[in-house]
Amino acid sequence: MKKFFFIGACLVALLAIVLIFYAQDTSEIAQKMYRIGIPQPPPSLVPALDGFKASMQQLGYVEGGNVAYTIIEEGATAEETNARLSAFVETRPDLILALGVNAARAAKDVTAQHGTSIPVLFSIVSDPVGNKLVADMRSSGNNLTG
Repeated sequence: MKKFFFIGACLVALLAIVLIFYAQDTSEIAQKMYRIGIPQPPPSLVPALDGFKASMQQLGYVEGGNVAYTIIEEGATAEETNARLSAFVETRPDLILALGVNAARAAKDVTAQHGTSIPVLFSIVSDPVGNKLVADMRSSGNNLTG
């Protein structure tokens, strides 16, 4: 008798969970907003940024909808630029897009200083191994990829 009561109670609880799950209005479920930080690229690399955003759009990442891009302004010195990037890293973004070797180096240094594994996607870097961004072409050995 106790066994049947226990099984019945479990079935009722399971049914209640299923009903609650399906009764939710999916429009009220918050969609994740991905945050991508981008150290300000030089004018010659802006087309690469535009191409990245266009590709993200094709993949369903709509700017202002489910993805937000933050341009980290350059400072008067490399230290000031790194400080601005460091402040952004403290907000725990989902990704850093680094266009060019200087931005990639800054992102590598800042994320290492913070001990974070925030992914850094770099592009427009001709020799990532020679520039000491990655350990080798098979495995970066860190949070950078290109």
